[in-house]
Order: sequence, then C-alpha cells, then structure tokens
Amino acid sequence: MTSAAGFIIFRQLVGKPIQYLLLQTSYGEHHWTPPKGHLDAGESPLQAAERETKEEAGLTRNDFECYEKFEEKTTYDVKGKPKDVYYYLACLRNPEQSISLSDEHQALSWSNLQEACDLMDITSMLDRICASNVVIASQQRDEPDFTQEQKYHILQQLYSTNPATFIYRFGSLLTDDDLQRFFDPNADYIRQIATPQRHKQRANRRYTYMQQLVANGSYFSDEAMKERSPLLYEQMIGRYEINDTNKQLVTRTANGPLADFYMEHLEAINHQERVEEEFQKEQQTRREEDSESEEDEDDNECPNAQRELYRKEFLAIQKEKFLNGEDSNIDYASIDNNENLDDIKIRERDEEEGYFDDEDSYTYGDDKR
Repeated sequence: MTSAAGFIIFRQLVGKPIQYLLLQTSYGEHHWTPPKGHLDAGESPLQAAERETKEEAGLTRNDFECYEKFEEKTTYDVKGKPKDVYYYLACLRNPEQSISLSDEHQALSWSNLQEACDLMDITSMLDRICASNVVIASQQRDEPDFTQEQKYHILQQLYSTNPATFIYRFGSLLTDDDLQRFFDPNADYIRQIATPQRHKQRANRRYTYMQQLVANGSYFSDEAMKERSPLLYEQMIGRYEINDTNKQLVTRTANGPLADFYMEHLEAINHQERVEEEFQKEQQTRREEDSESEEDEDDNECPNAQRELYRKEFLAIQKEKFLNGEDSNIDYASIDNNENLDDIKIRERDEEEGYFDDEDSYTYGDDKR
C-alpha cells in the first residue's frame, strides 16, 4: 500500500468568503487537488504534507497556521492497489501571499467551497474546451497565444462569475452530463440558451449523418424505403406500378400490427392529398400556358410526371421522419452524442457568431466580473 499526505489550505480575504487553494497538474488528465504527495521513507504523514506543500506551492510552515488535530484519511485504488491519503487543515497567515508553482503544476485556483468541489470535477470539460479551436477570449493582433494556464484561468473565472455567458460561448462543446453536473438545471439560462443549443447541435448531427446515408445510396434507395414504409409507398408510388410485387406488399402490410397499419394509412392519405393538390395546380398552370397539341402530349406523360412528383414527396417524408427521430431503425443516441458528426464549418461559424455577439466578452486580466 502507498501513502500520501497534503494540506487543505484556505484563506480569508476581507469581505469575501473563505477560499481554498487547488493546484492543477501539468501531467495526465490535469486534475485539481490540494498540494500533496507521497511519503518518503521514515516520514510521518504531517511531515510529508509540510514538505510537499513547500515543493508544490512554495509555502513553508511559517506561512500558515496548521490545525494538527484535523486529520482526514481517505483510501482509494490506484491501478488496482489501495492508496491512503492524509489531509491536514491550514490557514494562510497572509491572504495576499503569492503561490509559487512547481513544474508538476500548471495552474492554481482560490475557490470557495462549492467552486472548489466543482473545479475538482470539471477538468474534463475545461480540457475539451481548451483542446478545441474555439476562441477563449479576445486578444490584440500581435499578442502571443494564451498559455494553458491562462486559458484555464479565463474559463474558471467565466464559469464562476457568469455561467450563462460560459454556456453561450462554449455550449456546443458541452455534453448533457456537463449541463446536469456543473450547472443549475432550474436556471433561466439553461432553458433560454443551453436547451436551444443542444437542439441545434442534435439537428446538425442528424443532418450530417443523413447526408452520409444519402451519399451511400442504399438506406434512402426506393427499395429500402419501400421496405420500411410499405403502405405509404403503395399509396403514393406503388399504385402506378401494377405488378405482383405490389400486391404482395399490400397484403403483407395489412397483416402487420394494426396500430402501425392504421397510423401509416392516415399518414399516406394526408400526404397523398397534399401532393395531389400540388400536382393539380401544376397541371392547371401547364394547361393555361401550353397549346392544345402540347396539352395532348402532356396528358400522355401525366402518369409518369405524377409518379415522379409523388416519389420526391415520399423521399422528403422519409428524410423528415429521420431528422425528427421517428425512424425506428436508427440508434439516435449514438448519432446525437457523436462529436465526429459536427460540421466543422458550421460549428466554427456558430462559435464565432456567438463570441462576437456577446457584448460582455471577457478579456484576460479583467477580473471585474
């Protein structure tokens, strides 16, 4: 069994709630923890906590008041082996004292209790945003790119002070789990910003996937669509095809589940009436514009023209059902949560518009918010 120890260090600024010190590692998953580390041979947990705090934060025992009677031990598995971690409580004597990070850490945060708890869980969310190409904050033309530490600082400040703007800026990169865990589900901004963004993202992903199916050529072929919606196909297209196949198709459909048959029949009638109305308008326009000889020729072509019009409408219906989540053959969860389906151009355009539309854009170094 391995052991580690560290200090939970807090400070009290005038007129502000108690804040706790957290450090973000520069390795692995960049998780947030209080200053801590493994015990060396012969060390007690308290001695190890003091040494690690000096190495990782630059704070010595003279810099803080230690509450030695407070000792919290937690045990968890690391790579299948148990690990004991001892925590001690300490108050920073000078709340304005600076922290010196070691090479093992890339950022620090002074957070109230709730913010500290959230921060230790939001690493994956912030990593996802930092790894994207989204603009974190405005910069001057000749300024160097933000460091990872600066990006985290900006995101943490915005998340803590203005979650609505945080979602407005970076909502397309958040998951449903992020929204449930790190934001107030009853807040107005969830209803006004997050929900519409999720719907838009879901619609874009379904559309992209549908375009892939169309390009593949099989899922939206006549035969495949006829197999999925035989009655609708018969009502709109099959009645122009007098053969044994269609007779078998209608018989098989009629023997299927009564509710499915009934609903599809109503759907077929509804769309058939709409297409027939459009077709009649089109034919009336042709009759008014064409000569009598041309009308005779059009009358001979009428069945084929009407069938093609119905076919286009049938295809449009199938696509609409797919986008609305009504296709029982599709696993929509795998599509809606697939980031690889995001259209890069659409996403970058939305993020850019959201960024420049935000009148309260955050500028690094401005902590007034």
